[in-house]
Amino acid sequence: MRLPVVGPAITVLLAISVASATDRPAVAVLDLTAGPDLSKSELSLLSDRLRIELFKAGAFRAIERERVDAILEEHEFSASGRVATECVLEVGELIGADHMVAGSVGRIGSVHTINVRMIDVETGTSIVWLSETVAVRLSRCSPECCPKLPQI
Repeated sequence: MRLPVVGPAITVLLAISVASATDRPAVAVLDLTAGPDLSKSELSLLSDRLRIELFKAGAFRAIERERVDAILEEHEFSASGRVATECVLEVGELIGADHMVAGSVGRIGSVHTINVRMIDVETGTSIVWLSETVAVRLSRCSPECCPKLPQI
């Protein structure tokens, strides 16, 4: 399966976040959420792709997925897979993150929408909101599917 537009979205996150950073901030990425039309394995792959693209640029210190998952499980934050903003902030504080990245994938007909946001853990404000629509099956999509995403 070729993964969708997660890579280009990170360019914008990096540009905005790194501009004000004097040191590399610690960032954790929560698994993307979706309705029943995407399997757990597809969501896991998309989430991992988001993590990889975010950290490949070297502008952030990565907080490992296992550490985030352990905190989610230990504190029983989300049995449903959906995590409220307050919980995202609490998880961020518990793991020592400066920023948390959360997002979702939705589908209406054959059109998928990918939404990603980066949240400042200290202030609770969203630093960046990104949304992109992909009018192809996600399994056939590559980062080139959405050339306008870096311009959002």
